[in-house]
Amino acid sequence: TCTVTSRSDRKARQIIRKIKSQNKNSKIVVTGCFVVFNKKFLQDCDIDFMVENKDKNKIPDLIGRMTAGRKDLKSFDFKSCSQFNQIHSRPLVKIQDGCEQNCTYCVVPKVRGKYRSVPYREILNKIIDLQKDGFGEVVLTGIHIGKYGVDLSTGSPGKESKISSLANLLEEVVRETSIKRIRISSIEVNEIDSRLLDILKRNNRRFASHLHIPLQSGSDRILKLMGRPYTAQYYFKKIGMISGIFPNIALTTDVMAGFPGESEE
Repeated sequence: TCTVTSRSDRKARQIIRKIKSQNKNSKIVVTGCFVVFNKKFLQDCDIDFMVENKDKNKIPDLIGRMTAGRKDLKSFDFKSCSQFNQIHSRPLVKIQDGCEQNCTYCVVPKVRGKYRSVPYREILNKIIDLQKDGFGEVVLTGIHIGKYGVDLSTGSPGKESKISSLANLLEEVVRETSIKRIRISSIEVNEIDSRLLDILKRNNRRFASHLHIPLQSGSDRILKLMGRPYTAQYYFKKIGMISGIFPNIALTTDVMAGFPGESEE
């Protein structure tokens, strides 16, 4: 389940009720961000179990115990699971989770928690496996991918501690995989630096010519109320720099309308 908007909350409740009405004897296990943030709004949906994000890896054990007629849930951890068959032409490769930006309109930090980066070797292995399965493009995604690596130890020896930024990770992906096309999902404007752009430019044949960079508002006053870490001038200056380096790049954004305190102007 997702709880990023009230619409996603409503949709989750509708789907749960539909499943139960069509399968009277089914057992419903609900997990995801809606459970973490708005559990009380799910209590009238005839759900058998609600599992928070931190306990998702216990669901297989829970199902086994349910079928055996037992409801106690022991601690059981699955570090990794076999992947379901990908149905996307551009499979998603999750590189991190969590957000600590705390924009005033956003619930994500409350339900996703602190920054947690996937070890770079796991990312590379997944990309290599997808390539073997015949995929020519992957999308590197996460909740706040520009913060990839900030949680990784920099004091311990070994290569893992050195892959402590998105730029470092991209270099490793280019160097150690031969996937034809790499696409970067949404990234914050203040986390696009000259080194990242240099990597994209040097390997332009392998990176999709597209960046999604959220703006949210063109008003500095509203951006400040939102808790966004940049000004409109900074944003458009950076966009100009990117367009100068990549004249044919496709740039997309998010703009929020109707933020509290916003005027018609």
